[in-house]
Amino acid sequence: MISICSTPIGNLDDVSKRLLDTLKAADVIYAEDTRVTSKLLSKFNIKTQVRRMDENTIEKQANKIVKQNKNIAYCTDAGTPGVSDPGLKLVREARINNIDIEVIPGPCAAITAYVASGFTSQQFFFGGFFPRKESDRIKALNKDCLQIYYESPKRISSALSTIAKVLPERKIAVCRELTKIHEDVQIGLANQIKPIEKGEIVIVIDKPSKEELKENYNKKIELCRDLDLSKLSTKDATKLLQLCGISKNDAYKLTI
Repeated sequence: MISICSTPIGNLDDVSKRLLDTLKAADVIYAEDTRVTSKLLSKFNIKTQVRRMDENTIEKQANKIVKQNKNIAYCTDAGTPGVSDPGLKLVREARINNIDIEVIPGPCAAITAYVASGFTSQQFFFGGFFPRKESDRIKALNKDCLQIYYESPKRISSALSTIAKVLPERKIAVCRELTKIHEDVQIGLANQIKPIEKGEIVIVIDKPSKEELKENYNKKIELCRDLDLSKLSTKDATKLLQLCGISKNDAYKLTI
């Protein structure tokens, strides 16, 4: 059995009884960083052996580990393994070898930040870590939905600068050190946020307003007017425009 263990994202008191029972019952615990996981085990007096398995070693070790015929627990540094960390590689290998998997649910920084932001949306996009390149950031921000990204404290100033340029009127929440003593949540426009370059950071970008959505849609309409659709049938041209995000009725009108 492979147990994928969700651990606290900051406050160790967020640990669940099921997690503690799983860690105690495991034959061996593999951890992204043994120093981080050992702090959790020490607090709750868990004596299970801990071995390191991080991004650099999991690809080589995963196949061997899942075939050990032992109760194995896997922990990343914080939160749920498989969310912006190497955990999914272990799960994938276990599935390939028909090894039983159980996921011990628990804290997730992305969801915690979303709730803390107060933004409401039926849908959201989680993009892992915010892209490093300016061009990739601009492309990522071109989404008509609520967005969530992790960010390094070393790059938060640059990230805010890009968001302010691309989405100057969009509210965002910058959540830092969630569940910890110095938890900080700032909400406002990107150019109003004070970038504190310390701690773990989650950026939540609110969904666009109805006015912004209408403006974006009208821009798509204008861009589509310049397309040469003369070589396509009305049906095919309409389908093409729909793929560009134009409604069926408007696509038909543009085509004819």
